[in-house]
Amino acid sequence: MRPRNAAISAQFGLLWVWTVETAAPKNKNLWDGSDPDTLQRDHQLEQVLDLTLRRSPDWARGHALKAALCNFWQPRNRSCALIRSRQALRLDQKDEVALLTAASIEAERMPRVFRCNSCKDTSLKTLPSSSTSYQSMIWRTLNNSLARKQRRKRLLPLLRRAVDSMVTPRAEVKGALALQLGGTKEAMKLWKEAMSLKPSRAMANKAIMQMTFLARHDLAEAFKEVSVKEGLWRSTTQRPLTYWSSLDKETPFPGAEVDERLPLTAEQFQLRLEEFKDEILQQRLKLAHNPGFSPCAPNSWCWEEDSGILPEYSRFRGFWETGIVFMGKEPQPGEEDQRCSKLLPRTCRVIQEILGASGLTITGATISSVFGPYTSIFPHAAKTQGRFRLHCVLQLPSDGISLLRVHVHGRERYHRRGECFWFDESTDHDAEFISKGTEPRVLLMVDIEHPQLQGKGQPEPVSAMPFSARYWSSFLPSDQPLYVPSPLEAEWLRHAEWMETDKAPLLLCERLPRRTVAKWLEELETSDLDALSPSIFSAFWHLHDASLHWIEPLVATLQHPASHCQNMWPENFRHLESRGYLLLSRNDWLADPGQRILFDAGVSTYKNSTSWLFQSYSRNGIVFDRIFGWEMQLEGHEQIPLHVLQQSSFSTDPVVSTKDGHSATANPVQLISQLCQPEDFCVFKLDINRSVTERELVDQLLEGPVSQGLLDEFFWKDQVEMPHFGLSGSGSLQQSYHRFLRLRNHGVRAHSWP
Repeated sequence: MRPRNAAISAQFGLLWVWTVETAAPKNKNLWDGSDPDTLQRDHQLEQVLDLTLRRSPDWARGHALKAALCNFWQPRNRSCALIRSRQALRLDQKDEVALLTAASIEAERMPRVFRCNSCKDTSLKTLPSSSTSYQSMIWRTLNNSLARKQRRKRLLPLLRRAVDSMVTPRAEVKGALALQLGGTKEAMKLWKEAMSLKPSRAMANKAIMQMTFLARHDLAEAFKEVSVKEGLWRSTTQRPLTYWSSLDKETPFPGAEVDERLPLTAEQFQLRLEEFKDEILQQRLKLAHNPGFSPCAPNSWCWEEDSGILPEYSRFRGFWETGIVFMGKEPQPGEEDQRCSKLLPRTCRVIQEILGASGLTITGATISSVFGPYTSIFPHAAKTQGRFRLHCVLQLPSDGISLLRVHVHGRERYHRRGECFWFDESTDHDAEFISKGTEPRVLLMVDIEHPQLQGKGQPEPVSAMPFSARYWSSFLPSDQPLYVPSPLEAEWLRHAEWMETDKAPLLLCERLPRRTVAKWLEELETSDLDALSPSIFSAFWHLHDASLHWIEPLVATLQHPASHCQNMWPENFRHLESRGYLLLSRNDWLADPGQRILFDAGVSTYKNSTSWLFQSYSRNGIVFDRIFGWEMQLEGHEQIPLHVLQQSSFSTDPVVSTKDGHSATANPVQLISQLCQPEDFCVFKLDINRSVTERELVDQLLEGPVSQGLLDEFFWKDQVEMPHFGLSGSGSLQQSYHRFLRLRNHGVRAHSWP
């Protein structure tokens, strides 16, 4: 029985997942200009977190979550984020969330840098460009570069610690460090590791673009192939973040083969150019403009480095700018349509007449001005696959050459004065413009929704940009608690391979000191949950009542922490079968009045396990309504108290993992699925001394009862091979750690049975 509260919409959380894909917005919202990665502060969630921290002020992860909430949600509160991240790091120097939040704040303070090999050339001031586009940034180049280097010195240690602190390696964290390291060997190694970790579309594309920027075309092509192989995209030359796999294969210059309306509308624009061409050329400089990039002096190569934890890097020559003609949300019924610029009434009328009559959906329109003597635009592509762009050439100098180069079979297309054609910008492309004069090449660009989107449904899950608010929010399911490993557990999760070496016994005793174990056991004996140490005990954060439900950490051999250090615990062998390290649920944690049901697979005798479970839960105020047991020996049934026997069902049949050909009662997982409801409190103990069958049952649990919210507490003795401790089995301890972690991340209180 997991507490639920529909009134609280869980907007935030940090679990150990490395690929984040979230539901896509409706088609009509793909073009409204809003940033889907931006989220408003959830004040109810913030109040719950504040209340939890007042109850448990030493909860490091709670302070880290608060820091992230303050930093990534709107409106942002940087001072709150800084204070909380520092508090979290004082409590736990390796808290990954706090480190990444602190790194994000530091990275955003890095100044944007513009570099060129001829920055003092002032001839650009004579260009007929809009006054809003010319950037004074080029005169601050040296100061910004120095400030950026100083800021990077503070940023790199935070990112290195974050990489070292990851319980489960994640592509975006390694990629963030690699971006700050530039073209070094260490950076290349990190990028290769990141691409092996099943990155999101956003992160894979970031890696590919960075390799292209660094002219590491071999790695760029290799990363493209890996992305296609992993199913992120269908083509190496079309890698949008908003992606419909059901759309036809990429068509850089779409025509009648995609939709018969495309060539017809292009021809209509071409025939009516004279109606609005002069209007655009006369009003061009009065439009609101966005510079494509900082002006680059003639015959120079220029570079821009953006701020942020995942900065954009650009390389280019020349200068271009974009004037806004049509943008904004579709008006509500009865409202005036104000999306098109009032400076261009004839242009707006022609656009709406042609596209309105054709039934194609307009999403935007701009004026693109590119200046000579030479402009070269770095390879790029649109982030959405669901858009086509019309190019109409309004002005082209007599000596001008304007080339659009598409990276699909080396296709090229030259702009010609008075010509209009459709182009799919989600395909990799670059552009060049050459002209000796100061007159720019001017294009009218009109964007429409892909005509084949109707009937194609929603796009593939939209990949949130790493470290955005939407990225963080997608980690927390709304119907289960957030599991947070303690600093002690996180250290063992990061270094479970310690136990695979010859030095395992020595390392165990060094990394799990006597005072830590003694404190662990003493605090459990007192039964005072408010006195438990957050540095030792892990927790489930329940939003419905702002509470932390503590649980013992996953450490060492996953047995009693005092069972293998003879030098510290002279009678350590007596702890091998001890269960005194386990922390079970309390009755006051259970919110729903459902049944309490115990499933015990591997009973052997009543006193061996069922008795301990029954009595331990009874001490915590939980009395089972029904008990089911398997592999019960007939001799010894007289040990069962009458009041327990009356509510119990025991079977001497062996437990099976098969789903067909056996009675449902022979497979405990099937019985749990049949009998348990979400409002019930269901406990399952599994210890039948058959590793293969047990692991098959655990997989079935994850697919069924766990994913359905039917299982609350689970005890399992996963028998792994640890010869240094005299333990035999199959598989590694590291694999066992992650099995238990996966269960806990799904909201199940999973315990390692001794």
